[in-house]
Amino acid sequence: MSDALADGRGLGMLGGVADTTRECLTNVADRYTHHTMPVLHVPYGEELLVATGQTSEELEPELRFLLAAKLYELGRVSAGQAGNLAGVPRLRFLEELGRRGFTVVHLDLDQVEDELRDDPPDRRQ
Repeated sequence: MSDALADGRGLGMLGGVADTTRECLTNVADRYTHHTMPVLHVPYGEELLVATGQTSEELEPELRFLLAAKLYELGRVSAGQAGNLAGVPRLRFLEELGRRGFTVVHLDLDQVEDELRDDPPDRRQ
C-alpha cells in the first residue's frame, strides 16, 4: 500500500470520508500487521494522470474504490468486503456507490416479487 493510501492523503476524491477512511485504513493495517496480504500492483502511465486530471495520490484510491464497486456490482463480494477493499466502512461504501450512480441493492426477479407480495397494496403506488 502506498504511503498516500496508508495515511489517507490520497483520498480527496471521496470528499468528506477522508478522516473515516484514514481511521479505517489504520484499523485494517493494525489487524493485518502479522498477516501477509496479497497486493495488486497496477501499472499506469502519465497519460492516465493527464486524462483523469488527477495526481497519483488521488487516482490510486479512486481506482481501488472503482475495483471494489465493480466487484460488488457483479455480486462477487459483499458490501462489507467491497468496503474493506475500498478502505472505507460498509455504509460509507454504499453511500459513495449511490452518490456515484452505482446500483446499491441487487435483487433478482423472485426477490422483487417477494418484496411486492409482502408490501401492503396501498404502498405499491
